[in-house]
Amino acid sequence: SLNGSTSMEKFVNALSEGIKEKYPNLTVIEQGTNKSLAVARSTGMNRAIGDYVLHIDSDDWIKPGMFSNLVKKAAEYKNPDIIVFNFERHDGTNSLNNSVKNIVSEKFYENENKISAQRLFMGTCCTKMVKSTLLKDLIYGNNYMNTTEDLIYSFEVFLKAKSILFLPEIYYCYFSNAQSLTSKVTPLKYVHSQILVYNLLNRVKNKYEPSPEFLDNVITYLDNFLAFEFFKRHLSYPKSDNLPVEFLNEYMSFKGERGKDFINDNYNNKFYSFREMISRFGFLSTLKIIIKMKILN
Repeated sequence: SLNGSTSMEKFVNALSEGIKEKYPNLTVIEQGTNKSLAVARSTGMNRAIGDYVLHIDSDDWIKPGMFSNLVKKAAEYKNPDIIVFNFERHDGTNSLNNSVKNIVSEKFYENENKISAQRLFMGTCCTKMVKSTLLKDLIYGNNYMNTTEDLIYSFEVFLKAKSILFLPEIYYCYFSNAQSLTSKVTPLKYVHSQILVYNLLNRVKNKYEPSPEFLDNVITYLDNFLAFEFFKRHLSYPKSDNLPVEFLNEYMSFKGERGKDFINDNYNNKFYSFREMISRFGFLSTLKIIIKMKILN
């Protein structure tokens, strides 16, 4: 997307022409302005003509042979709706020790038992090859959002899928960049951004009417992130401000009465003890957050 000077536009146009000439089978789409990651993904999905869609972020890369191996696996399992695989974090030179290898073995799930696979499914869009037929009329991708957008996409296509194949191979390299969109979001901005997230989750819930078990898994996943941001916020802003009423309404609408206890425990003027921090986030994560917040202060 373009939102800079004329010289930047000329550079991007020249780059686009070079790509078109070198790879005539690729399509370059220019949106003119920055419409956010979610809208950009949706724009690409709406133009895609293949049987499957897979996302690759601009600063990440894939392992050699990924596409050919995934196509073979798709044929072997009679073209499942979604194929999911592992990824590794990379600093540009070396693979980091905290690679995400949640999938430990090759396993195929169908609609009636996919609830047991939901824990492995949430997270980034980029580790999922999805049938293009599942990507029609999504709630995802119609709003400007750069935070938690992966979860909306993952939850919606998961609910629509009737067959999912999990592979233990690492095919995707995620570049750990301190200047990334997510790393720049402050705890307070994060809480405000969740107004749209829970609004979209409520729309997904109303459209697909998933069972309570599917919702519970999403709630647990999101609450961990919320608690993490609330915790960082306590260290950054000792005086608590009021949580936006709009956020509370969306949050309570999605989670129900149980949401009150979570908000009271994690937001309203509560300060974690060191033991509670370690119990929830682990020793190293706790130490990193404390050091980072002290530096910011």
